[in-house]
Amino acid sequence: MTELAPVARNSGPHQFWATFSWGVAISLVFAVVTVIVVMGAMIAAMNERDINPRDHQVVVALAEEVGGQGATLGLSTTVSGLAAGLLVLLAIRLRRGISVADYLDLRPVSWRLLGVWLLVAVVSSVIYDLVWPLFKVDAVPEFMLDAMRSGGRSPWLWIGVVVVGPVFEEMLCRGFLLTGWRSSVLGAWGAVILISLLWALAHQQYGMLEMLWVFLLGVVLGVARLRTGSLWAPIAMHVAVNFGAMVQSYLMVFK
Repeated sequence: MTELAPVARNSGPHQFWATFSWGVAISLVFAVVTVIVVMGAMIAAMNERDINPRDHQVVVALAEEVGGQGATLGLSTTVSGLAAGLLVLLAIRLRRGISVADYLDLRPVSWRLLGVWLLVAVVSSVIYDLVWPLFKVDAVPEFMLDAMRSGGRSPWLWIGVVVVGPVFEEMLCRGFLLTGWRSSVLGAWGAVILISLLWALAHQQYGMLEMLWVFLLGVVLGVARLRTGSLWAPIAMHVAVNFGAMVQSYLMVFK
């Protein structure tokens, strides 16, 4: 009788807890690199303004100012997204028998289908703009307007918010995490809900109603990944939503 070949260890996607652990590590890398970039911008500002580092109140005020500047926000998002994205790729390459493209579902999607899901993203954004003012919530958060005022013409803000940020978040959330958790007891839809909840909680810069919107958008992006079988769909949708929000902010600030 021919014996079956043993299943290779470390083959296929990471299991639930391994995926969770990698997700925590990737998020920590993103946070740490963000802090390093902001600290670098702070040091540069302190040297430029000749600020005494022992003046605690001035340093704290400077940290809030620099951290909220558009250029700093964009640069930190870009550098952190690239660093954490590389860790996502490393986590995948440690598994055998599955390529990065298969792990993340980087499969081609027809232009027609992509157009349908982009329309869904646009309609979702329009509904947001129409609904939230009824709850006396600004369509554009104040922190985003502040970032636009201080760095709206900086290419770093646009690169970080429109390109690197969405690509990294989709790689991690609708890519790496969803692949690892969809085969667990959660199932595909349970994984989409859990990931959307975690994604919303990560957006602490928003109020509760805006975080609810982020959660619902996360569900839509997860459904797009499952229905199209491709991560390119949620990436394109996320980029479109952020680009629309940036243009809206730009017009409000520089009109």
